[in-house]
Amino acid sequence: MERKMPTYKIEGAEFIVDTGKYELREVGNPANTISFHDMIDTGSYYSFQFDKKENKMLTPFKPITQDTVTVRVPQLVELDPIGMAEKYGLSVADLNGKSDFDIMINSKLLNERKNGILPTIRIAGHEFIIDLRLSELRPIDDFSTRIDLNKVDVSRDGEKFLCFYHVPSKKVVDIAPTITKLPKDVVMLEIPNELVLDPVGVARRNGLSDEAFVRRFPIQKHLEAKVVPLSETGLPGLVRKNKDKLAKQKKTGKSVKRKNGKKQ
Repeated sequence: MERKMPTYKIEGAEFIVDTGKYELREVGNPANTISFHDMIDTGSYYSFQFDKKENKMLTPFKPITQDTVTVRVPQLVELDPIGMAEKYGLSVADLNGKSDFDIMINSKLLNERKNGILPTIRIAGHEFIIDLRLSELRPIDDFSTRIDLNKVDVSRDGEKFLCFYHVPSKKVVDIAPTITKLPKDVVMLEIPNELVLDPVGVARRNGLSDEAFVRRFPIQKHLEAKVVPLSETGLPGLVRKNKDKLAKQKKTGKSVKRKNGKKQ
């Protein structure tokens, strides 16, 4: 049976507390949502400007009116302790005395990163150091090669880096558009975007505090790139297309030779 989510009232308007989506959603008007990511987290409560006429968070650049009020919303550990405990694999008792930030962020990993320990990611069985300062991933035990993030493709949604990768050499490879067979020991990689790889590194590069992105993109201990076999990519179709094209060219060539070989 699905758990009934708690609700919270703001200026008379009732909102569902959706811990899974990290948002407040107006009862009877599900299109009206307020993300906790857009609120100011003071450590003991959330704060934001609220338009009580429209029951919405005041958007940037929208002028403050007589209908605008500053509201305080309790932390999720208070609003929905059961939901927070379930989401982060804790008991409700584990939440005592802790803020949302304490629960959501692995403080040990954050402190290690602040002290200069770079994060790592596992790629096709090998561990790579994530170095966004140089925009590269390099094998932890082999500095002769690297994956240059500036030279790989990005998915349409911007969520992943995409590249073809030769596993034995740990190198990114280019695939010729004229291939007639799948290259050996090559796979396609889906690597998380920079905010997932190293939120602290992205923050520093943009002159922000180390904690600027870690709430939305928590530091992860066991990052791993998705390895996609070439058989599950568009390359088999390209191989078939190229083979068919070559076969037609050969057939056309033989036909021309026979025609030219006839006596006049």
